[in-house]
Formats: sequence, C-alpha cells, structure tokens
Amino acid sequence: MIAHSRSLLLGGGRLVGNKRAVLASFSKVFSSIASDSEVPSSITRNFITNIIEDDIAHNKYGGRVVTRFPPEPNGYLHLGHAKSINFNFAVAKHFKGVTHMRFDDTNPAKENMEYVNSILNDVRWLVQDKTIPASNATADPWFGDVRYASDYFPVIYNSAEYLIKQGLAYVDELSPEDLKLYRGTLTEHGRDSPFRSRSVEENLQLFRDMKNGKFPDGFCVLRAKIDMSSSNMNLRDPTLYRIKKEIHPVTGSDWNIYPMYDFAHAISDAVEGITHSLCSLEFENHRPLYDWVVDNLLPSGLLPFQKEGYRPRQYEFSRLNLQYTVLSKRKLNTLVQQHHVDGWDDPRLPTIAGLRRRGFPSAAVRLFADRVGISKVENNIDISVLEDCAREVLDSAAPRLFAIQHPLKLTITNWEQSQPEIFTVERHPKRPELGVRDLPFSDKLFIDRDDFFDTKCDLITTTTTSSAAAASHTAPTAPTDGAAGSPVAVAVAPPKGYKRLLLGGQVRLRNTYVVTCNEVVRDSSGEVVELLCTYDVATPLKGIIQWVDQESAVRADLYLYDRLFLRASPGKDQVESDFLQDLNPNSLQIVRGAVIERSVLDAIDTPTDAAAHAVDECGMAPGTFQFERVGYFTLDQPRTQNTADTRLRFNRVVTLKDTWQNAFTGHIQSETPCVAALSAAASSTGAAAPQAAAKKTPSSSSSSSSSSSSSSSSSSNIVVDDVRRVELRVGEILSAVMHPDADSLYVLQVRVGEVEDTPLASGPAVRTIISGLAGKIPLEKLPGRKVCVVCNLKPSKMRGILSEGMLLAAAGPMPSPSSNDGSADPQQEQEQKQGESVVVDKELVELVAPPAGAPVGELIRISGFEEPVPDPVLKSKSAQEVWKRVASGLGTNAHCQVGYGSDGSMLLTSVGPCVVPTLASAVVR
Repeated sequence: MIAHSRSLLLGGGRLVGNKRAVLASFSKVFSSIASDSEVPSSITRNFITNIIEDDIAHNKYGGRVVTRFPPEPNGYLHLGHAKSINFNFAVAKHFKGVTHMRFDDTNPAKENMEYVNSILNDVRWLVQDKTIPASNATADPWFGDVRYASDYFPVIYNSAEYLIKQGLAYVDELSPEDLKLYRGTLTEHGRDSPFRSRSVEENLQLFRDMKNGKFPDGFCVLRAKIDMSSSNMNLRDPTLYRIKKEIHPVTGSDWNIYPMYDFAHAISDAVEGITHSLCSLEFENHRPLYDWVVDNLLPSGLLPFQKEGYRPRQYEFSRLNLQYTVLSKRKLNTLVQQHHVDGWDDPRLPTIAGLRRRGFPSAAVRLFADRVGISKVENNIDISVLEDCAREVLDSAAPRLFAIQHPLKLTITNWEQSQPEIFTVERHPKRPELGVRDLPFSDKLFIDRDDFFDTKCDLITTTTTSSAAAASHTAPTAPTDGAAGSPVAVAVAPPKGYKRLLLGGQVRLRNTYVVTCNEVVRDSSGEVVELLCTYDVATPLKGIIQWVDQESAVRADLYLYDRLFLRASPGKDQVESDFLQDLNPNSLQIVRGAVIERSVLDAIDTPTDAAAHAVDECGMAPGTFQFERVGYFTLDQPRTQNTADTRLRFNRVVTLKDTWQNAFTGHIQSETPCVAALSAAASSTGAAAPQAAAKKTPSSSSSSSSSSSSSSSSSSNIVVDDVRRVELRVGEILSAVMHPDADSLYVLQVRVGEVEDTPLASGPAVRTIISGLAGKIPLEKLPGRKVCVVCNLKPSKMRGILSEGMLLAAAGPMPSPSSNDGSADPQQEQEQKQGESVVVDKELVELVAPPAGAPVGELIRISGFEEPVPDPVLKSKSAQEVWKRVASGLGTNAHCQVGYGSDGSMLLTSVGPCVVPTLASAVVR
C-alpha cells in the first residue's frame, strides 16, 4: 500500500477542504505558468486545438490549459494509450499549459502496484523531458505529484451525500439482474425502481450504512436520479457507488464502497481544475452524465471554483485501431496468461513495455501518434505505419555495424601480413560526430552463407561443366554414373544480375578488398563449410558484401521478431471470432551463433558523448544499431560476466525495408537465388514443372536450409487458404475503348467463360474491366488477346464505370536495347511493335498470358497448393486483404514464367505455366 497523505494534491502542494486555499493555489500555479517563457513546440491542428485556441481567445479559464492522463492501474499500457498520452501532453505543452498524471483507482479488485509502476515508467519513457514547461523543476513530465482518484474519495463521498440531500440520488436494492431488466433497452424505455421514491433521510442513512460495512457486496447501490426514459442509456439512473469490501492498493481497508468511474472522473477533473478533459470516442455518450455531475455539484461548495469559468469540459476523439495486433486488455491478458507470449513486455505485443524492450525509440512512437492524428473519424491503421516511423528515426540515429547471421568461413590464401590490417570506418554515414570504428582484417574472415551462391560446379567430375560455365549463366547437363545411370551432380546457374560471391566469381568485401573464390571446401554431407579465396587490391567491382574478422568476432543470438498475427483483423473470419487462430507461428525466429564486429563491445560498454546524445534525443535504447543489410537491432540484456556463455542477445526492431506486404516480390532474386537457379537447371534438361521438382530435390533442401531466418519467416507467412480463395481464370479481350472520362484508362470487355454457360459464381461470363494500360500497351493490340483475370474482386466504380475484375501484368526495368554484338535487338523491336510490351518511363509493362491452347474460362491454379475453391466475391475488408497478400507474392522467374512465393510455385493451366514475353525476375501486379 502506498503511504501518502490523504490530501488534495495540487501543483505539489497538499491542500484539503479549504476552498479559499485551493483557489489561491490555482492562482499561484497558473500565474507561474503564464509567466514562463515561450516553450517551442509544434502540433498538428485539429478540432480540439481549434477549441482550445478559441477558449484562449475568449479568456476562458483565464487562459489556462490543464489536461490529464487518467489510466486505470489494471493492466499495461499499449499503443492506444500512447496516442492519448502523446496528445494530452503535447497539446498542453503547445499552449503553455500542464498535464496531470492521475490513476483512476476506483476498482481495487483488478488493481495492483505492478501496473502503477509500469504505467509511470511508460509515461516517463514516452513523454520524456522535452514536454515539461520550464516552471516545473521535477524530473517527471507531469505537473506536480502523481495523483490518484482515491486522493479524492472524501470529496467524492461528500458529493454523493450532497446529491442525496438534493433528492438527486437514492439507494437501490434491486438485484443486478433486476437492475438490468428495469434499465430497459435501446428501443424500450426503462422503468422506475420501486426504491426510487425513498425519502432523503432513508437514503442518507442507507448510504452511510453502506459506507460503514453493514451490507454485503452487491446488496445495494447508490444511483443518480435522472431520467429512466432517456434515449441515452447512461442517463437512466446510473450507478454512482457500489459495495466492494476489497483491500485497496492505496487506501487499504479504509473504504467499503467505491465510486463508479463516471462519477469519480467528473469530480476528480473538477477538483484538479482540469480545463479540457480529453477522452476517446467511446465516452461520447458518457459526456451528458459528466456534465450532469459537474452541473449539479456547482452549488455544493465542494468543488474548488465558484464560477462557470473554472468548469471542466470533456471532448472526445477517435480511438486507435491497429491491424495485425490486438489492443483489447482482455485479449492481451489471454495472450499472456495462456503463454502465447513471454509476459507483458514480450517484444511482439503492442504494449509500451513490449515496444521499449523490442527497441522502438520513444520518438518513433510519438511520430506514429502524430501521423495517426486526432479526429472523430474511426481509423484502422496498418502496423506498417508504426514500423516506418521506427525506420525513419533509427536511420538517422542508429550507428552502423557488420553482423553475419549465418557465418561461413572465408580464408584468403595469398595473405602475407603477420598482423591484421586495421580499416577505419565511420559509425554513421550522415553523422560524422558519432565518430569512427576500427575493423581488423586478416586472412581468416566470416561472410554470410546467403552471400555465397553454390553452383556445385566443383562436384562435376566430367568436362561438361566448369566454373566458367556457371559464371556465364548457363546450366550444363548433369553427368551420370555409368553403373546406376542416375545424375551425380547438377551445376546450377545464379539468377540474372547476381552480384555476390560464387565459385570462380569476385566480390568486394565492404570497405576493403576484392576477393576471388578459387575453391569450395565441403563437409562429408556436401555442405559448404569454407571458401578459399585470393584478394586483389585494385579491381573495381559493383558487388559488395559485409564480413567479420574471425579472431575478433563477437558471438550473439539474434531474435527476429515479426507480426504476432497473420491477418489484419485477428479472429474476424474465424469461428466465434477466435483471434488465437490467426496467431503467426513464425512471429519469433531465433538465429543462434551470429557474429558481430568487435567494435560492438566498445559501443555498448563505453559509448561516446555524441552517441549518448543520439540515444537521448530520440529515446533510442542504448545498444541499438543498424546491422548493415540485416536490420535494426537492440541489445536485450547485458552481457553475462564470468560465465561460459558470453553471447549477446539482440532483438530485431524492424527490418531495413517493409517486407510484409511485399514479402514475395522479386522472389527469385538475391534473397532466394537457389530457386531460380534450380528452376533454370531443371528447365534446361527438359524437366516438367521445374519449380515443383526443385522443391523436392536434395539440392534445393540444402540450399534452403542455409537461407536466412528472415527469408524463411517470409516464406512461412504464405497463408495457404488465401491462394485457394482467389479466382484466377483464362480470359479473352473482346473489345477495348478509351474511358470517356479518363485518358489513362481503357474500358475492356473480357470473356472469362463460355457465354452460353450459367454465369460464374463471381459474376457474368462476359464482363467490363477498367484497366490502367492506357499509354502502356496500344489500344488496337488488345482485342483478341488471351489474358489472366482476377474474377472475384469486389466490383468498384472507376470514374463512373463499374469494373468487374482485373488483368494481371508484369512490370520491370527496361532491358538493354542492344543484342550481344551491340546492334539493335530485332526481337525486342518486333515484340514492341506487336504490342506485347511497351517501355514507359524506363519501365516495361507486359500482360500475363496463358499458354497457347489454354481454354477461355479455365480456372488457373498455383502449383504446390490444392485446387482452388474461390470465394464468390472478396467483399469484406478482411477478404479484400486476401488478394493483397496473394498479389504481394507474385513475380516472374528467370524464364519469364509467373511464380508465387519463394519456393517455386507457378501459375498453371492444363497446358502449361502462365508467362510474360520478356520480363524476367519482375513484379506482377
């Protein structure tokens, strides 16, 4: 129990009962505020700031602005609270006012000091000192002492007695069930309780008996006498007090009755002199009760003001709704109690404690709250907005380091120096004040396994292949074992544009030398365990990878946190709205045995003054870094001293780029090069369905096992049901005209089934589709073209015309206009003349086409998944997210075939895969 005076806390003073003293305190406090020098601040204008400006202009409240943050100490704060905290403190600062920190501790059964201490730490961290007016010398961001509603229990109790004496409150002995029944419904008026007509004297005695503990819990309540026929349910004689014989964390056993929130809230605001009581929108219907309480207590002499100018007003703004997580205390408690997460500060939770442990800077959370904004419009914010705010803040503040997730030994065979060479590198490319770091470089290094592409050329024992063949991007045929007649090994080619290391290839080790891989060392299972290389000082090269010196490397475990839920609205589409069914099983992946450059120890143990300032200015946790090409990471726990395990633990704050919505875009590029290579090798040997085969081959399994945890996390985020719910069909464009009201749009008539058939479940066999291909593909080239159509999207009007589907198209960078001999490429010119593709602003756009012979109306499936069972229409908000997730996984491989995901699945018809004419490794949209 907290030991402190049961007095009224105002501005650090302790005043009780004396109205004149309270008013004098108000005058002193706010004259000091008014005399402060201007506090530089900025805030986005909104309807509440407009109200406050008008109040100040009319000298309402004597120019004072006093806000408050009044959480219940029954749980941990989350991002929804962060929005309220940020605005209450920021708006007070902007208008040179103050903010009170007050706990609404009116329900002792659910409150404890763990929550109190956590909330105070969260507010201190989020607000920091920058919002404190100069008049307030305390280290805390709020004005005066921490306040509790329980500080005002005597005033609140006396207020209740006053209402009883005025005939405005009565003691009701109806059971909880009858109370609910008598209250009525939204369509039926309530009924007067049989106890409503009790005399003032009887009510007063019963209320005092409640206070003195003469009745058991639930025996009776004190109700306001307002209007049982009101259309506002909150005015149908609401409960003001109830009996709860609970030990209170602050007052102990002093009280047997406790006020309801609505009653205590209004009185606490009035006692503290709050001018603008800012609440979330769910309290809008409670405002009439707030006003009723204050208005009826004005003549009582119990509140520290005598004129209307000191009266508090309540204003409401929309609460925060966030996708891919939950903000309900009940749901958060379920996650914690059922051990789906590791406590309230689990870095995957949207609690402020979880965000802080994960490494989100407080400045990023404030930036997020600012961007969400204040309005009365309900919002549903994608969590990527928060992640982008973190990237923005960390990019400018976090020092850079080299870290290797999956170390692979690299030995330089022509190194002749006896000591490591030291390279001095900036800690931050844009902040020279952060200083430099020393990188030792020797003949024994680590590179990341993902930065080496295994062509397997060294396994080919015949002369049909070589390193040169791999380097020239060809896929040689596999030699065979004469006895068994089965392949011994297959050399695979890297994807087009691959710039990292392979056997016989070169790459620059960042900030140092170019190395050439001459030999691959394997273990007994054939896995690559070491690369033998030579280095070159002067060779210019574009491909660059990071590295870490073996001898000085620091071991660490990386905790790769991702979104806790797979769906934007967890539970919305589940039976009984079971949000737990949408948990992301890969929301945490742990990479053991990563290595980091040795300067990380100096940065953690002895940070420079400039580094400490960078931490302070944005609320970034000490030990936060950008691991180059990996992500932003924060030290979770201090190093263990004098133990065998000295590995650091780092939590990933965010990836360097948003990889969720586009987790599979460019899926056969540098992140997962093995898929494209295996596909190319299988295709060159005439194998059917090469991607499907690649998923099952030992070489594919071996390659995938060495991919990064982040890549595997992305791959596992594919929602299998999504693929089956989308209706993709072979279509034929019957006609094409310009949109009458938009030069950038075509109006197409597209057949997606036989006309004489019954219309498809998702719509008619011939439908209108509005397409943004104008200026990209000539209009006259479209009629008669076969296309791939998304048929079950929600129809929507585009400039006045209803569109009933979407065509798939690929887009990518413009290829080189010349052939190998430097002359113009006649094939490309011919394809462009035929309207197969058009270059627009150095971007090539091509329609995805089914193979010749694919029947119009055929349902297109994705290899590796079960047969489609499409929704009639992807209509709801959650259903519309299905197509977004599927679309983010579409792209083309090195053979211009349209694939899905990172495992080589393809869009297939009965006669073969869907393709584009020329775009390899391109995005499909």
